[in-house]
Amino acid sequence: MMFPVPYIPSENYLGGRGFGADRSAVAALLKIPGGQLKHGAVDLIVPPNTPVLAMEDGVVTKGPYGFFLNVSAIEIKHTSFIARYCEIHPTTEVRAGDPVKEGQVIGYVGNQPGADMLHLELFSGTATGGLTLDSKNTKNAPYYRRKDMIDPTPILDRLRFTVAQRAFRPLKYVKDADGKIYVAFPPEVIAANVLGNLARSLRNTVPF
Repeated sequence: MMFPVPYIPSENYLGGRGFGADRSAVAALLKIPGGQLKHGAVDLIVPPNTPVLAMEDGVVTKGPYGFFLNVSAIEIKHTSFIARYCEIHPTTEVRAGDPVKEGQVIGYVGNQPGADMLHLELFSGTATGGLTLDSKNTKNAPYYRRKDMIDPTPILDRLRFTVAQRAFRPLKYVKDADGKIYVAFPPEVIAANVLGNLARSLRNTVPF
């Protein structure tokens, strides 16, 4: 499994950008009955055109389709969950029906007014139907998402050492024999991640 952008964003993805954050101001703007709205995603703040990486092997089930302010979303059924990668550029590297491999570049972060980001939503796959629910029905409050929605935060925290710990340039790409695109991580990033994962394993196994 892999973190969905090539490096850990400098802006924290907890708090106001995190899962469960208050979005009552947005609810007022959208005139959602009752005025209750919570953030059913994690926002990874990165510049436009940052590549978005498939978190696991899977199949694109929907998209790209319009999501918000000239940016798009794509849905992928992965081995462990369903991921909706949102606020990406409308032109993507994959489309509905395409198989994807872990770490494959599936698209790029879009350019919109205000902060640019990958807005990541995860679902367990235990429910059926559309991922977004009717915002006019208060029974769907406060997230207005399908009932099998899950908090991405613990998963992202476990994946921090699968990518670079800070932004790096230039980003370089490689293609496999099937034409799938991947980020070519510098050797120093790979070495640092090996050490980071080893240190984390020791913290989790050595009693103090």
